[in-house]
Amino acid sequence: MRQCEKVNQWSVKNNVIITNIIGPKNYVVNTEGCDYLSFKNLTISSGVTNAIIIEGQSNYFSIEGCNIEGPKSGNNYLVYNAGNDDPDNNITLKNNEFHYGYYGVYFNNNYFVLPREKHITITGNIFDSIQYSAIYLFNSSD
Repeated sequence: MRQCEKVNQWSVKNNVIITNIIGPKNYVVNTEGCDYLSFKNLTISSGVTNAIIIEGQSNYFSIEGCNIEGPKSGNNYLVYNAGNDDPDNNITLKNNEFHYGYYGVYFNNNYFVLPREKHITITGNIFDSIQYSAIYLFNSSD
């Protein structure tokens, strides 16, 4: 598994679409330990899997102004964090559009002991045609 260590001011000024066409992974994007990662004004489309998985102590991760699309059926997540003993803190989801999928945003810290994910900000988003729950937060703080 590739670790994200450092990205120096990479940007794209044109439209970018990130998609997963049926492949071996159950996600389009996995943050796996990347700190200070931001997605802005992108389309992230998942045909049959999860769109974005946040895990591995990915701190200061933000998604802003993005269009995140999931499949119209199936048990999948647009933004997913299962919670574990390596919390992901300072996550911001701002002014995005979430379309389809079973869950829109899912944070489930199933450990009843510390550490918990902290400083989760979800603001100004639009949720359209989400099958089960637009936002599911369990056992997080702040």
